[in-house]
Amino acid sequence: MQNTVMTALATPYLDGKIDTKSLIKLVEHQQQNNVDVLLALGTTGEQAFLSQEEKMQVWQTVKKVATLPVWVGIDSSITAECIQKAKFWQTEGADGLLISPPSFVKCTPQGYYQHIAQIAQSVDIPLMLYNVPSRCGYQLDATALHNIRNNTTVRWLKDAGNKLAYTQMVSANWYTLSGNDSLLTQQMAVGAVGCVSVLSNAWPNLVRCAMQGNVPLWQKGCKAIYTQVNPIGIKYLLYKMGIFDSYEMRLPLTKANSLLIKRVDRLIKQIGKERL
Repeated sequence: MQNTVMTALATPYLDGKIDTKSLIKLVEHQQQNNVDVLLALGTTGEQAFLSQEEKMQVWQTVKKVATLPVWVGIDSSITAECIQKAKFWQTEGADGLLISPPSFVKCTPQGYYQHIAQIAQSVDIPLMLYNVPSRCGYQLDATALHNIRNNTTVRWLKDAGNKLAYTQMVSANWYTLSGNDSLLTQQMAVGAVGCVSVLSNAWPNLVRCAMQGNVPLWQKGCKAIYTQVNPIGIKYLLYKMGIFDSYEMRLPLTKANSLLIKRVDRLIKQIGKERL
């Protein structure tokens, strides 16, 4: 459990459609480099932009190739809809679910507790909570987390926030995974047991190096790919590595700009395509 690496898989497009050939190469790359778990259809996987048919195409492609556990990201601000999605993905064979917090509505602490409790009661696979203030507008409430911890079987939490005191607080009672690549080493130093990483799409072994305290290359990688909002940077890096055949995005996201391209290209020249 310690030093768990879960890769939040990016979703490749080619001419506006899901590029299953590139997706297969990505999964194979993960398995060849000792990743522990794969996360399909998360934020990095652009699940919000995919039709149900496309989500199934991604899922079936990943599951066909993967010998690793595969988790699925789900989100909705409607509890009943989240329950429906959770049941569906359990039936499809998902090994676990990452549950994005209700966004825009900014639910009450008691509402969030009931939201998670009802989802947990509806399925028998592991669930991971997702603290991501930058995208949903609020931090998961400590009281709600306390109630969830004491009254459900949910034990995993992905922390994509930027407050180390919060990471330390939740890690006392949760199996916390760092969800912020830029703070990976700091979050692990205060109690996180691993990560849900974006940069590990390209360089899984670099994650291991960062976990062991070798961080200069990790910091350069984070600076490069997060020049623009995720997953623009990681898709361009995967394209430059030859894993993706394109770095297409879907609106309202746009393709890598000149600054991101410059930084990623320079990074690749510094460390080499094959080194990691």
